[in-house]
Amino acid sequence: VGAKAVQHSGGHPLLWQHLFWFFGHPEVYIVIIPAMGLAAEVLASFIRKPVFGYRSMVYCWVAIDLLSLIVWGHHMFVSGMNPFVGGVFAFTTLLITIPSAILVLTWIISLWGSRIQFTSAMMFALGFIWMFMIGGLGFFVTLWLGGFWQGWQWNNPAIPFIDTVVALKPVWTIRLASGVLMFTGIAMFAYNVLATAL
Repeated sequence: VGAKAVQHSGGHPLLWQHLFWFFGHPEVYIVIIPAMGLAAEVLASFIRKPVFGYRSMVYCWVAIDLLSLIVWGHHMFVSGMNPFVGGVFAFTTLLITIPSAILVLTWIISLWGSRIQFTSAMMFALGFIWMFMIGGLGFFVTLWLGGFWQGWQWNNPAIPFIDTVVALKPVWTIRLASGVLMFTGIAMFAYNVLATAL
């Protein structure tokens, strides 16, 4: 206050990082789940049959939401956390890939044997599935470099790469894939408007 710094006691930068990721990480998953629903809706519209395993898809979305609350630590592998805690976060991150993989499998199985109508919206939805798969593979690279392969040795020269991969995974999966689905929604809207107008 005035020309002096405010005196305070307590607090820690690591606590701030935990609070930031505890909020920020579930938000990332909450952003992508509506996009996944749009992809499933577009698939159902242009494969001319119901999506395979709709109920399991809904359960997977709920599981992703719940697991997103306990995986924030994989963004903090380089913070010097306890190796056991890092292992727990690595394990929960592996767990979240299971419902994500089930979602991709239900979408691919839905495409099997269907008469696909290749509209712009459908092409964007297929692009989303591909981007989501590529982004999901980043989980395995992160975990392999981030702990299991290194034995949790924090002085490893690959640490800057790990932090980069962990930072780029949400950029690829969320921003690009959600952006593709924004165009999917626009194309689907245009298709529905033009189909009813003609």
